[in-house]
Amino acid sequence: MKKSIYGGILFNLAAILLAALLAFADRTTLIISIGIVAANYLVTGGWVLLAILFVAGNVVWVRSLLRKRRELAPPEPPPVMELDSSEPAGPEQIRRELHSFRKVRPALQDQIDAAIAQMDSMDRKQAKLRELFRRNRISSLGEVETTIDDVELCMCRNLVKLINRMVLWDPLEWNKPGKEPIYAEHRAYIQKMLAKNDAILSKCDILLVETVSYMDEKDSDMDSGQLHLDVMTETIQSLRQISRTES
Repeated sequence: MKKSIYGGILFNLAAILLAALLAFADRTTLIISIGIVAANYLVTGGWVLLAILFVAGNVVWVRSLLRKRRELAPPEPPPVMELDSSEPAGPEQIRRELHSFRKVRPALQDQIDAAIAQMDSMDRKQAKLRELFRRNRISSLGEVETTIDDVELCMCRNLVKLINRMVLWDPLEWNKPGKEPIYAEHRAYIQKMLAKNDAILSKCDILLVETVSYMDEKDSDMDSGQLHLDVMTETIQSLRQISRTES
């Protein structure tokens, strides 16, 4: 920053010196040497060129100072997640946190987008399940809906852990020499949480497919309805195990 300031001052002093030399130049000697027309062109051109250099140089100087100031300014503090210790963070609260981190953690943009996409995917699955139940007038499969709601909270707990690493991520230090192992570990942990949520979403897809297949075939004489029910039960148990493990 100091080098930029001193450089600009020196540039302006040099411009002032050139202006003084041009102003006090011996015009008579110049006219005798090159003629009055050429002398007028030379003096006028000199002033125009000096003015252009002065303005352009100061524009570059001011832009450089502003850029240095932005680089040296402390980063915006990360958004504060106000959590009730007695209850897990809800999906909407976590979604707001993720969106606010977009502004202050540009290096983690892909991970933030992936986390938001996972929440959107879960919302769509819940909406599809409600629509299926409404269309088919189903009231006896509440366990499926409860299981998906429970694993959504499990996903939220994983996202809270992910956000904790985003809080630790320093946008002024993450790419400095010697810091690579620390921030590589943060990034790996964030990816681990995203991978866990992807696994949950995949099992939810299986549960939805088996649920609709059971609904379609439960009244038939075929054994496929029971098979789908068995897979549903197994998937529900697997999702519940994930919820217990992550809680």
